[in-house]
Amino acid sequence: MTFRLMGLVGLTLIPVFVLFLASATAERDRERVSVESDLLRTGAAVAAAHGRVLADGRSLLEGLSHLPDLLHPDPDRCRSVLLAFQKPHPEFVSMSVVDREGRIACHTASDAVGLDVSDRSWVRVPLDLGRPGYNILSEGRVSGVPVIALGVPIRAPSGGVVGVVSVGLDVGFRNRLAPGGDASGYRVELVGPGGTVLSSFPSDSAVGPPLGRWRLEFMAAAADSAVVEAPGAAGPLLAGLVRVPGLDSLAVSVRIPERVAFHSLRAAFARNLAALALVAVLSLLAAWFMATRYVASPVQAVADSAARLGAGDLSARARVSEGPREIRTLSRAFDSMAHSLQQRDADIREAQASLAETNRRLAHAQRLESVGHLTGGIAHDFNNLLTVIQGNLALLLESGFQDAAGHVQQAIDASTRAAELVQRLLSFSRKQNLAPQPLDLHEVALSIVNLLERVLGETIEIRCTGGPARCSVDRSQLESVLVNLAINARDAMPRGGKLIIHTEVVDVEGSEELQASRYASISVRDTGGGMAEEVADKAFDPFFTTKPPGKGSGLGLSQAWGFARQSGGDLTLDTEMGRGTTVTLYLPAEPSSVA
Repeated sequence: MTFRLMGLVGLTLIPVFVLFLASATAERDRERVSVESDLLRTGAAVAAAHGRVLADGRSLLEGLSHLPDLLHPDPDRCRSVLLAFQKPHPEFVSMSVVDREGRIACHTASDAVGLDVSDRSWVRVPLDLGRPGYNILSEGRVSGVPVIALGVPIRAPSGGVVGVVSVGLDVGFRNRLAPGGDASGYRVELVGPGGTVLSSFPSDSAVGPPLGRWRLEFMAAAADSAVVEAPGAAGPLLAGLVRVPGLDSLAVSVRIPERVAFHSLRAAFARNLAALALVAVLSLLAAWFMATRYVASPVQAVADSAARLGAGDLSARARVSEGPREIRTLSRAFDSMAHSLQQRDADIREAQASLAETNRRLAHAQRLESVGHLTGGIAHDFNNLLTVIQGNLALLLESGFQDAAGHVQQAIDASTRAAELVQRLLSFSRKQNLAPQPLDLHEVALSIVNLLERVLGETIEIRCTGGPARCSVDRSQLESVLVNLAINARDAMPRGGKLIIHTEVVDVEGSEELQASRYASISVRDTGGGMAEEVADKAFDPFFTTKPPGKGSGLGLSQAWGFARQSGGDLTLDTEMGRGTTVTLYLPAEPSSVA
């Protein structure tokens, strides 16, 4: 028994060692990814710093190119202007103005005046092509240090190029700043064309000589950023390359020896391995002690789980995997019973939640139906009264009461608007007179795009997507619904956005609102702010609106819902705060429509 237990303990330690080795390998892979990310992040930070300096230099030169003093006959006056702009920028080694013949007209170093620099591309490109030019120089002609020369054309009022204003950027100025984070062991180099090292951190010992062959090939083949494992004098190393934004011929190289990058990981591996070996020895020595608990432990686990289950914790599980077969069988039976109880409890909660949601939707539908019947009856009677009022007002206007003509006309206009409101109430109550006709929803959407562009304004982009969707509905009422939905979308996008009208044929499996059938759908989606949940719950209620007084009747969505229901379909609302709103009409499709 003792040897069997010790053998069992030894077997259980084998997977632990395997998992330990696998975990160590995975940890090394993760550490490698982390080091590579740090290399690229460090290179990107230095590259971005140089890119900003290049951009700042170019912006400054473009501003200076408009100063009339740059081409002033007095070089001292021009030089004083350049010195004033150079002083707050320590990274600017020199600044100069070159005339049309390629000679330095003025320079922050007075002894450089008259020097012929017409062979430099930072001079030739602005003079010949009228755009900024660059040169990456390992040794400036005047400064004698590595610089990036940048030239911007100076234009006369007529538009012609009359000279060049330039700046020499010190490529080594960033060496005074260590890369962000823990940069120990890193070497950061600024590399120019041909692999020439222009500057280096933490020391300039490598400045000047080209990079090794493998780094030249890596630099030529790499994209904007990449990492490679390469040989080094003291062993393998990881190297990253990031190109400077706006100047692909300039790149930042960051490298670190693997022995430095993974030093802490190797030390941790040694410590953990020693600890695991100690645990293995102690586990074998404790085998005699485990014998006394070989049966007690699994039995106690089942007992504890039974107590938790009795106290109401349905997640209690014994999960006994060791011990006599009878105890493990009892444990599995107990766990199966606990799982069944937990699943049944979850099913009951889900059914209760579903029932509550169904009751809520039913109450909402009954409320809309009741309001629809009420408004339908009132609207018919009100419509008859409006007809009498409009007829008598028309007779009164024709009878010659010119002094009251203005007031009569105002009364007629008001009654006309009231009639339109009545028509919307009839639409909501599904008692309006419809004239259905076969049509294609996609064609209808395309036909009203011009109208919607005028109504919504230039800040809203209108797109029609999807394909043919044929059905039989009242075209004029459909167009009115689409216009109302588009206006609602416009009000939800005060700063502009997109309005997308999508048509398609869909097969609906059936729900409380729709029978299982094929429907032609048309949806209106906006990119506005969306609705809160409490607003969406009341969106179909008549006269409910979030707009200020005088800005809407609150019948837009309720009218659309009534039209869809009277046409044999339904309307759905999909909205979320910050993600826009989609209103979809489902209308019975023509038998020939294809989904």
